[in-house]
Amino acid sequence: MAIVNNKKLVLLLLFFICFISGFSATKQTKIYIFGVATSFKDSTLYITEIQEISNAYIDSKTKFLVERDNYSYQLRDYLKAIGEQTPTVSTIFATEKKDIEKKYLVIKKKYLDPGLYQIKQIDNTSFIFKPITPTTIE
Repeated sequence: MAIVNNKKLVLLLLFFICFISGFSATKQTKIYIFGVATSFKDSTLYITEIQEISNAYIDSKTKFLVERDNYSYQLRDYLKAIGEQTPTVSTIFATEKKDIEKKYLVIKKKYLDPGLYQIKQIDNTSFIFKPITPTTIE
């Protein structure tokens, strides 16, 4: 009887471990990030410099930046503070510097070449992304 109870306990423990491991966890890591913003009212494109954040959180399972929307809100709030009324903001990130540099060049080339946009570079002395701690760390 004790062997049967031990087997049930072991199976229950294994089930619990599998259940818990199914949830994605976050890990703190260094990322590289930049932001792009535009407005549908004019042809101005704002782009930040590439910045390093040493303590950002990445979802271990999806490799997605946790609280990414809040990074976008930081840039949106900055742009509103300097007079841009309706910025549409996107943040792009990577865990490797060479990857973010490729993404950065693709974005700049896409908007520079046709000459349809007036590009305004936002340097790191004007705006810096602040690290965000997730509201719930799993």
